[in-house]
Amino acid sequence: MQTKRSTLITLTGGLAAGKSSAAEIFRSLGAEIIDTDQLARSLLSPSSSLFKKVTQHFGSEILMTSGEINRRKLREIIFQRPEEKTFLENLLHPAIRSAVEAELRSLLSRVDPPLYLIVTGK
Repeated sequence: MQTKRSTLITLTGGLAAGKSSAAEIFRSLGAEIIDTDQLARSLLSPSSSLFKKVTQHFGSEILMTSGEINRRKLREIIFQRPEEKTFLENLLHPAIRSAVEAELRSLLSRVDPPLYLIVTGK
């Protein structure tokens, strides 16, 4: 008896490179999608420990009136000051990696599509 085999692909690219459009095509073909940008957003929700660490480090100037992180303002800071980009990457990347692994384990335990696609920026 043969078992089904799945393939794992990572789709990466810069801003406006078409990753989301490509992911939707894969989704229409039955792929399960793990989007690291969506995971990062959830990891930085106001109730998270990472949110607290980021806001303690960067201050309330990065918050919108809604209390959420103003990603545009944070992006401006980290691209003007490379040491701040390094701080943020060192904080977020391990958490995102763990979240991807947890999501993949969860998907593998309940679905068996032919393809898993991880979408990530550069």
